[in-house]
Amino acid sequence: MSGRHRQHPSRVVGAPARMALTATAAAMAVQPLMAQGAAAATVVPKPARTLPKAVDVVPTYQDQRSCDPAPKPGVEAYARMVLTTYRQGRSGGIVRGCGIGATSEHKEGRAFDWMVSSTKPAEKAAAIAFTQWLTGKDANGVIGGNARRLGVMYVIYNRRMWSTYRIGDGWRAYSGPNTHADHVHTSFTWDGAEGRTSWWDGSSTTNDDRGPCRVYSGQPAPVYTGVRRTTACPSSLPAAPKSSYGIVWPGQVGSAVKVAQRKLGLNADGVFGNGTRSTLMGWQRTRKVPVTGVLDKPTWAKLVPATGTPTPPTPTPPTPAPLPPLPASAATTTTLTPYKKVVLRAGSRGAAVTALQRALGVTADGVFGNNTLTWVKRFQTGARLPASGVVDAATWTAVERAAYPLLGYRKTVLRSGSRGTAVVALQKALKVVADGAFGPKTAAALRAAQTRAKLPATGVTDVRTWITLEQAAYPLGRSIVPAPGTATPGTPTKPPAPTKPPTSADALATTTSVSAYKKVVLKQGSRGTAVKALQRALGLADVDGAFGPQTASTVRAFQKVKHLPVTGVVDRRTWDAVELVAHPLLPYRRTVLRQGSRGTAVKVLQRALHITVDGAFGPQTAAAVKAAQRKGSIAATGTVATLTWVTVERQAYPLGRKRW
Repeated sequence: MSGRHRQHPSRVVGAPARMALTATAAAMAVQPLMAQGAAAATVVPKPARTLPKAVDVVPTYQDQRSCDPAPKPGVEAYARMVLTTYRQGRSGGIVRGCGIGATSEHKEGRAFDWMVSSTKPAEKAAAIAFTQWLTGKDANGVIGGNARRLGVMYVIYNRRMWSTYRIGDGWRAYSGPNTHADHVHTSFTWDGAEGRTSWWDGSSTTNDDRGPCRVYSGQPAPVYTGVRRTTACPSSLPAAPKSSYGIVWPGQVGSAVKVAQRKLGLNADGVFGNGTRSTLMGWQRTRKVPVTGVLDKPTWAKLVPATGTPTPPTPTPPTPAPLPPLPASAATTTTLTPYKKVVLRAGSRGAAVTALQRALGVTADGVFGNNTLTWVKRFQTGARLPASGVVDAATWTAVERAAYPLLGYRKTVLRSGSRGTAVVALQKALKVVADGAFGPKTAAALRAAQTRAKLPATGVTDVRTWITLEQAAYPLGRSIVPAPGTATPGTPTKPPAPTKPPTSADALATTTSVSAYKKVVLKQGSRGTAVKALQRALGLADVDGAFGPQTASTVRAFQKVKHLPVTGVVDRRTWDAVELVAHPLLPYRRTVLRQGSRGTAVKVLQRALHITVDGAFGPQTAAAVKAAQRKGSIAATGTVATLTWVTVERQAYPLGRKRW
C-alpha cells in the first residue's frame, strides 16, 4: 500500500509529495459488507488481558511525521492475531522505506497489510468477518469498540475506508490510487502501535499519545522515543538551517551518502543502510541535532557546514584501559543460573522469584502470587510447555533462553568472512541487515557497538562482546511473555537437540521443523514435542502434543494420499514425506539461482513467489525475489541461495497449514 490513506479532516495538505485522497462526506452504514459476509467464519480474536469496562478514548488522527521503519510491538501482535485467528491470506508487511512514495504510517512501523484478495471467496469472507468484528458493535454494543481497544486509527479494504476518528461516518468510499482490493490495510495510533491499549495491557487509554513533533518546518520529526506526549504539535515552526544538500532517506544511494559516510568515519559505499543510520543517529545525539535518522537539512548544516565555516577537528579518543579478564563461567552464566535447580510455584518467595520475575518482564516483588502465576502459565503456553504454573528445570531453561537469546553464541568467535546462523543472530542484535554473511557493514556496526561500550573495537566477537550486545539489544526486564496463541520471543518452535544450534550454511540447507524428530517413531498414545512438530507439519488445528485418535486418523489419511503403508505409525518414511509437505522448498535449498537461470527450480521459485511461471529467471522474477528478501530482512541481492530459499518458504508456505 502506498501513499497517504486519509488526511486529517480539518487539515489542508499542501506538501506536493503527499497523495490527495477523496472520500464521500455522506454517512454510510457501519457494516456495509455484512450481506456479503454472511457465510464468513464465526471465529473472533481473543484479547490478551481481561478487558476493562471502559473503552479506550476515541483517538485523533496521527499522521506520519518521522522516519522509523521498525515494526512496533502492538502492530506485530495484531498481525499475529489476525493471521492465527482467520488462517487466510498472508502478511503483506508492516514497514516500508521512508524514501518510497508519500506519507504512510508504514514508515513508522504503525501499519499492517493483510493480503486477502476480494476475488478469492475464502479470503474475502475472512476479510469481511474481521472488518465487521473490528468496526461494528463490540460485546457491550459500542460501535468500533474493538478497534478502539486495539488502537486502530483507520482500516481500508476493497475501495472502502473506516476510521475511529470519524466513527459517526461509518464505512465510506475510498478513491485513492490503490483500491486495496487485494489487502486489508490497518493503521494504528501510537498507543496502539506500542501495545498500550486495553486489548493488550488491560488498561484503557484516556488520552492520546500524539507521537513525535517536527522541530523544523518541512523536516522529519525525531524518531519516537516511547515517551507519551498528549498535547498537539506546534502549528508554527522555524525554518530549517540552510544547506545545499537535499534530504536523503535511509535506503537511498548516491554520492551525497558517500559524503556523509566520510564525515561520519564510515566506509563510503554510497548506500544509506542500517549501519550508516545507526552511526548517524549517534552523531545526531552528540551534536544536539534532532535525532531523525535522516540526512535532513539540520543534519547537513552541521555535518557539512557552508563554505567559510571550519569544521572542528574530531578529537582523538583516549586509549581505553585494559579490561580485566572474564571468568570462564561468564560464557554460560546468567542471573538465573543460581536458581535453575529451584522449583517455584504459587506461594514461593525470595530471590529466585525476583530473578524469575525480572526475566519475565513483570513486577519484581519476590512474591509468587496470582499475577506471576498467570504470566508463568502464559509463558509456558507460548513456549509449548505444560502450562502447570510450576517453574521446573524445563521452564527455567526456556525462560533463560528467551531472556538471554544470545547465550548460546557466547563462545562463538565471528569475524569478517564468517557465515551462518550465529552471524544472523549477531546482525539482528546490531540491527543491520540479517543476511548471515559477516561483511564490511556488519564489521563496522560491530566496531561501533564495541566503541560505544568502551570495549576494544576489534570487529571480532568474544564472550564480553556477546554479553554487551545482548544487554543493549535485549535488556533484562523487557517482556518475554507472548500474547496468547503466539510463540515466546526468543524461544524456538521446538526444543533444540542436544547439539549446538546450526551455524553453517550446510545445516541451514538441511534443517527443518521436524529434523530433530525423524528418528523418533510415533504412534497412538505418544506424547511430547515430537508429536507437536508432527501435528503442526500436517496442518492440524489442534496442536496439543497428544497422539490421539484424531492425529492417528490424520496420519493414516496422509499415508494413503502419499502411497505409504497405511499403519497410523510415524516411521522414518512417513517423517520424510511429512517434511517435504511442510517444507516444499527443502530439495532446492542448495540450488543457486540468479537472473538468466532456467529450469524446474526457477518454476518452483516462481510458484512460491506467486508470479508468472515460465521457468525463466528474468527481471520480473528478480524483482519479486528482492521484494521477498527485503520482507524477510535479508540482503536484497536478487540471487537465490540457501537463506533466500528458507525465507521464501516461510512466506509462501507458513507452517501450520494443511497442504496435502
